[in-house]
Amino acid sequence: MTEAVLHAYAAPKLAIAFAYLLAFIVTKRTLSYAPRHVEGDVKEACLGFALGALGYAMVTIIDAYIVKTPLLSLMLLEKGAEAREIAHAIAYYSFIFSVAYVSIVFISTFLLAHAIYSLVIKSR
Repeated sequence: MTEAVLHAYAAPKLAIAFAYLLAFIVTKRTLSYAPRHVEGDVKEACLGFALGALGYAMVTIIDAYIVKTPLLSLMLLEKGAEAREIAHAIAYYSFIFSVAYVSIVFISTFLLAHAIYSLVIKSR
């Protein structure tokens, strides 16, 4: 794979991380205007956005630049792994990173949903 292909693979996922980061910045700035009784809920929303940004960025960088590059294959070859073992390892890591992406989305959106729920309950 060339560098351009790796960057093209990582770019959309890093854009998602950037979207989480922008939402985190806006929510963090909103925190200073939040009434005391909802501060914890806004902090929880910030945590959800921060987790989304950092988690997505870290998983993307590891996935794109270690697993999807020949780096993992070369390391396994140096240790004497056969082609079939290398293919299994790459498939395994690809599955793990897919689970990580989905987990990050679920956890961060759950934190946001809980924060919104708490805000609505407190405003009643």
